Amino acid sequence: MKKVVIFILSVLWALGISSPAYSLEFEPVGGGNSRICPDSVEIHVRYRRGSSSIDPLYLDNKASLDTLVSICRRFVASGQHPGVTIYLKGCASPDGTASANKRLSENRAASLRDYILANTPVPSSSVIIEESDIDWLSLKNMISVSGQPWCDEAVYIISEVPIFIYDSDNRITDGRKNRLGMLHGGRAWKYMEDHFFCDLRSTEIRLSLPGTIQDGPAGDAGKTETAKADQAAGIVRPSETDADGEKTEAGVKEPDVLEVVEIVPAEETVTDGVEEENAIPEEQATEDAAPAGAMAEASGAKDRKFTLLLKTNMLYDIAAVPNIGVEIPIGEHWSVGAYWMFARWGNHDTRRYWRIYGGDLEVRYRIGRYSGDSPLGGHHVGVYGSMACYDFQAGLSHKGVLSDKYNYAVGLSYTYSLPISRRLNIDFSLGAGYLWGIYKKHKPIDDCDVWLSTHKLGWFGPTRAGVTLVWLIGDSVANNRKGGGR
Repeated sequence: MKKVVIFILSVLWALGISSPAYSLEFEPVGGGNSRICPDSVEIHVRYRRGSSSIDPLYLDNKASLDTLVSICRRFVASGQHPGVTIYLKGCASPDGTASANKRLSENRAASLRDYILANTPVPSSSVIIEESDIDWLSLKNMISVSGQPWCDEAVYIISEVPIFIYDSDNRITDGRKNRLGMLHGGRAWKYMEDHFFCDLRSTEIRLSLPGTIQDGPAGDAGKTETAKADQAAGIVRPSETDADGEKTEAGVKEPDVLEVVEIVPAEETVTDGVEEENAIPEEQATEDAAPAGAMAEASGAKDRKFTLLLKTNMLYDIAAVPNIGVEIPIGEHWSVGAYWMFARWGNHDTRRYWRIYGGDLEVRYRIGRYSGDSPLGGHHVGVYGSMACYDFQAGLSHKGVLSDKYNYAVGLSYTYSLPISRRLNIDFSLGAGYLWGIYKKHKPIDDCDVWLSTHKLGWFGPTRAGVTLVWLIGDSVANNRKGGGR
């Protein structure tokens, strides 16, 4: 009986060593932005910001693309192998609007698909484009090993905070990008822009090499047709043991997968900040362009059917000069405003006149990134032009000042807009520039105002100031809370 047991064990041991399972490994080819290891090949082809065009001359793209093409050609050239399936997933960085980033990432995957079909024998049916969008997973992985003081908070935000948060009226009130933008006063987002976003502008590639290796006797004579095809394609199936030196399970080999990682575009501040629609500070911005309390994507998703700002400068109101202004937002940062004032107070008998009319045109730019809490709050700079006619006199014993037609001013402005309610802001503004024109002095004599002299006006310095009440019309510009962003 003992001899029988020994005989059976010997047979089982012999069968165990004659049925190796294989792992797939490519011999190194090409170079550039690629990593080749057993069962996987990772390739990075970078795109310029906001672009979906493959530029072989950008960074190491030529070497990376050569590696990809070489692998496909060598594998398909085996002839006896069923072929290779390539899965493409376009990616973008978070800056820029959501719609622009998605469109850009899809275009990146499509452009790479066209490149593969034009330069390799892989059939179109073997190239599959998967769902493409912002590559949050890669961003989280980069942050987690960055060693930055805010990295744990950022990883938590990406993992736990939804891309958009809606209120009961289905309006976007917050989201993942907004939280990241506010993290550490915007410094975290700035770091990500400078160090990570470039690598997110890419297309992820996964090469699946189908085929199960069958059992067979040792030696060339016993090789299956699949094994011979693998040899012709330059594929090495190195060992019958795994990396730990243990015998691998005989008979069945799972399909090997080559992971060719991202083909990245270089670009994005459209909000990649500047997405291809750009895009793009992606936001900028296709993927490109950005927040410290800013969510460029949310702005693109909000209802922009009608937005308008009605204004009145309360300093003018206190001075008994009724005024009104209209401002129209253009995109996430720009706005154009027009303002008009009119006062015609006077008493001819006492020679007291308080008369002025005129207006301003201003183009403003909001500094910083989009904030879901206060879309138009924060700091603004602008350029303006003004004109006014006036007639001022304080009484019979005083000289009057009368403009000769319009006087003009041009300059630069700074404004801080403070949210005070969902529909109201207060703008604190100051403008400085050059004021010029002609004015006359006159004095009442008997029953007439007698002209005394004519003067030229020329002045460099402050030319306007305002504490302005702003009524926000439209959901896309409404505040979600009081107070300025931090």
